Amino acid sequence: MNCPKMQQEIAAYGDWDAQLLELHAGQLDLIRNNENIQTIMVKGDNQTASLPATSGLSYLLIQNCDGAYWGGMREKNLILRGRVPQAPGEIVVGKSFFEQNPSVKIGDRLNLDLGERRIGNTTVDFLSPIQSGEEFVKTEKVQYTIVGEIDMTVSSAYNGYPAYGWLDTAALSEDTGIVAYLQVTQPRKVYEIIPQIAEDIGLQPDEFGEYPFRYHTALLGMYGIYAPGHFLSSDLPKLALALGLVMAASMAVFAYIIRGAFLFLRNAR
Repeated sequence: MNCPKMQQEIAAYGDWDAQLLELHAGQLDLIRNNENIQTIMVKGDNQTASLPATSGLSYLLIQNCDGAYWGGMREKNLILRGRVPQAPGEIVVGKSFFEQNPSVKIGDRLNLDLGERRIGNTTVDFLSPIQSGEEFVKTEKVQYTIVGEIDMTVSSAYNGYPAYGWLDTAALSEDTGIVAYLQVTQPRKVYEIIPQIAEDIGLQPDEFGEYPFRYHTALLGMYGIYAPGHFLSSDLPKLALALGLVMAASMAVFAYIIRGAFLFLRNAR
């Protein structure tokens, strides 16, 4: 059973063991077919939608999440009103959007242009702030239904409102960029399993030989699971030492009391 501290960590950062970055949708089946993986939570296919000039900011910055992600990650805990998306085309939008567009309500449908931010022929990364000289290039017309309000904001440098939608991984093209959050079947072997999976599915290491993944070290540490060589630097040995000192002190006091009692009885006789 999770202790309150674990529950707080999961609520704030999600229930996952490791995160694989720089993935493409075509690699998902390789991960699903791995016997060491229990759950995959997928986020990706980020979309930029252009808003009317009267909306305040220029864009909706939409990150799409599959059903497992909505069930296990933190975003569901940030819903202020309404519900999480449950089908393609449904979105939840940051509270600042409603503050600056009071006429828009949950349940409304928005017909917007979907597209890319570009500088010349170069696509600007979704996670990049607005850059000098960029323009929005429309790719298609889309309709979104607002199903909720989420307690999320982004820097004004992005000139957009945060939004989250529904991701159908089966409908993605193989080259669509995604991020996967994983729960493994044997968490105590997570530091062996994840590097092997990264190699098996063809992720590319950097110049230092490191693959693009990271661990939920805070949550794993609460379960007593540490990366090789990191146990001694964790809080657990310190807590064990402190507990040992307390127990030793208690035993010494107890022994002193017992000794005193025997001396008292001996003197009484």
